[in-house]
Parts: sequence; structure tokens; C-alpha cells
Amino acid sequence: MAEGASVCLDDCGHGVPVRLIVDGDDNRVYDLEWTPIDDQARRAWADAEVATEYGACGIAILVVREIRGHSVLERSRRGTGFDYWMGESNVTPFAGKSRLEIHRNAMDWAEEGQYLLDRGDQSAARDAFRRAMEIEREAAYATDDKSEPDRSVLFRSAGSLALDCEELRTAEQLLAMGLSGNPPEEIAEEIRDLLEQVQFRRHLEMRGITLETTEIQMSIAGEAVGFGIANSDEFVGRVQDFTAIILRTVERRRKQPYRERGSPKSRLKETFGIFLSVPRAASFSVTLKLGQPRQQRDLWADDETSLVIDEVLDLFEAVQACDADELARRIPELPYLMNFSALAKRIAPDGDKVSVVGLTSRRPGQVRKVALTRRRQELTNLVSVSKESTSPEIEQMDECVEVRGVLHYADEIGSRDGTIKLEDQDGSVHEILVPEGMMGDIVRPLWDDTVVVTGTRSGNCIRLEGIDPAE
Repeated sequence: MAEGASVCLDDCGHGVPVRLIVDGDDNRVYDLEWTPIDDQARRAWADAEVATEYGACGIAILVVREIRGHSVLERSRRGTGFDYWMGESNVTPFAGKSRLEIHRNAMDWAEEGQYLLDRGDQSAARDAFRRAMEIEREAAYATDDKSEPDRSVLFRSAGSLALDCEELRTAEQLLAMGLSGNPPEEIAEEIRDLLEQVQFRRHLEMRGITLETTEIQMSIAGEAVGFGIANSDEFVGRVQDFTAIILRTVERRRKQPYRERGSPKSRLKETFGIFLSVPRAASFSVTLKLGQPRQQRDLWADDETSLVIDEVLDLFEAVQACDADELARRIPELPYLMNFSALAKRIAPDGDKVSVVGLTSRRPGQVRKVALTRRRQELTNLVSVSKESTSPEIEQMDECVEVRGVLHYADEIGSRDGTIKLEDQDGSVHEILVPEGMMGDIVRPLWDDTVVVTGTRSGNCIRLEGIDPAE
């Protein structure tokens, strides 16, 4: 090690001695000296990478011995993610131990995992995250119980990495260990947040149910969910809205003009019908089967339903990211975009009764999961309507309003298509312009109900932007 370090220092043009600055928990300055090297030493350490690795280890060992009084106890086995066990020389190996370069090594693997994930290689990414987790776990367990916040930070990091590689039980154990010490409150809160993520990931698990490629699992979690029960309004409404999104996606993919009235074609409804499994406990999840029962399966449609599921999950990932540009790119037809955005907002958590909505499907060789955690009020800018797509009557609207009242049928008052009427508690009637894409699935189910309408006003006319049942 000393010879390898000497070769590296000499190659870098350092004179003897060279100043070595230690910056961290201990701030010190040392004079580093080494013996002159010859050609034989250079040939022995011709591999610069090996010389750097061994030389760095040698210098680090000297620094640890100087500051902590620890000596090398044992060379670690390959695959543990660290190089040497260090501790007091008069104790049994691994008592009072510390590790060299371990945390940095773990973070290197974590960065590699993220790089692979960004490239779409999920299998290799999971392996890299698992390697990072194993290394960080070793560091965490080797940390003294009194060494806070280092101990809790390492367990938090290891638990997060276990989540990344889908090892939920390991993540649970590591995070529990982090809480079992005396972590600072902010670290403890971060660990609790991660434990909630573990619990939700469990909610998204199949629980022994195998999903076909044409199936998708929907689950909700929050105050409105008990063990195997859920508020029917919170769950059934979301299933209905999700069904509408599936059918609209099929129609759009088949280049059909947006259908403002009537039902989907009977053949399409038969092929892409939604079949529900028995609800399961904890997060209250059901499996939604797309397509015909197996004995009636249309093989061509079965392939298409897989593509539809993929596209819908892509869209919900964009919703979770609040990426309006990505939604507009994937749904260039404005009526379909308006429709999807309004339905997605209704499916999203309200933050009170429902905190998470999860979607899970099986792809070849992997399970794909999307957790929608953004609240409805965060999803107000999913669609940006340009002036080119706006009718002349509403071009100058700029006053934001909110009106509460009873929603009436458009034809009850003889209004033209795309216009409805709302009567407030004072008896005043407000004319509401409904953008194409929102009448059938969004507005019509609320007719004759008391609702809250948000939009922009110009004179006596309001252009609808959002509509929700009044509480």
C-alpha cells in the first residue's frame, strides 16, 4: 500500500513531504512523507487504478489510526462493499468496528442504479440498488448505538435503498432499526414517511393474486379506508371514472371523433368491458379486468388492451409529475385532453378521506406501479387552453369565479349545445359554457345536484374549468 501510494504521489509531482488536510468531524493537517521509488516499484504498480485504490486505502488507514486509534483487524470478503474491518487492536474482531469508504461506495452504486433506471433497464437498476442497500446496511449495523445522527441516517438511507429494489420486508426492518435509536426529530419524521411508503407498497402488492397482462389493480388508502371496507362514494366513483378513461383512450387510439353524447359502440364495450374482482383488505384494492372473459377472449383485442393499460399508466405518471406538456403531447386532441384531465382530477386523492390512489399492472418480466399522491387542488393546471382553441364568446374572459348552486339541464331552459344553467341560492341563474370533452362524463352525472363551479366570467357567462359536488 505504501509503495502504491508513493508511486501515485510521485506521478502527480508532489514533493516530500506533502501537506495532507483532513476535513470533517476532525479537522487536522499532516505532513505526509514517503520513501523514494525506483523503476522496479513503477513496474510493480504500472496499473494506475490499482495503485490509486491501494494507495488511498493505505493513507486512509494511517489517518484513522492517528485520529481514532483503530488498526486493521481483518480484510473483508469480496462482495461486502468495503475493504477492511478496523477497530481497537486489543478487542475481538468486529467489536467497536468502523468501515472504510463504505458509505461512498453505497452511494456510487445508488447513482449507478438511478442511471440504469433512467435508461429504462429496470432489472439492472434493481440489482444496483440492492448492492447499494447491502453495503449501506453493513455500515448501519456497524455504527454504535450512541453515534447519532450517523446511525439513524445510515438506517434511513439503507431502508430507502431497500424500497428502491422492492425488498419491502428488509426496508421495514431497516427503518424500524433507525427509529429504535434516538434519531433527531427531523430524521425520525423522514423515516416515518418512508415507513408509510413501505405500507403503501404493500397495498399495491398482488397479495397472491396473479394479474394477467390485461388486468390492472386499483387501490386507495386513507381515512375513508378500513380493513376490507371503504366509503362507497370514494371508491365506486373512482372505478367509474377510471372505466371512462379506459374507454375514451380506446376511442382516441382508434382515431374516433370525440363522442360528446351517447354510449360507446356496443362492440367496443363488449371487448373492453371492465370486470371487477372481490375487494381485498388493508388498502381496499380490486383487480379490474379489461376485455372479455377468457372463454370469449378476442386475441387481437387482448393485445390492444395491454397497450391501452400502458398508455393510461403513462398518462397517470404525467399527472403525478404535473407535466401538462407531456399530457398535451400524448393527447393532442383538446376534447380528449379536457376529458382525461377532469377525470384524472376526480380520481386523485382529496388529501382528507383518500391520501393515495395506486395503480398496478404486470408487464412482461416486471410489475409496474403508479402511486398518485398529488391532491386534487394541486392539479389545476393540467390543461392550458390557447386562444386558438377558444371560442370568440369567451376569448376575453379573465375574471375567476366560484359559484354554488343547482345544476339544470341545458334543454330545460332552451339553451344551445355546450351551455348549461346553474341556479344559486338567491335564485339567480348563471349561464355556464362547457368545453367540449366535459359534458358527458363530467357534467351530466351532476345535473339536478348542488355543485360548486369554478371558471372564468365574461359578463353573465362563465366558462367551466372545474365542477364538484357540494359538500
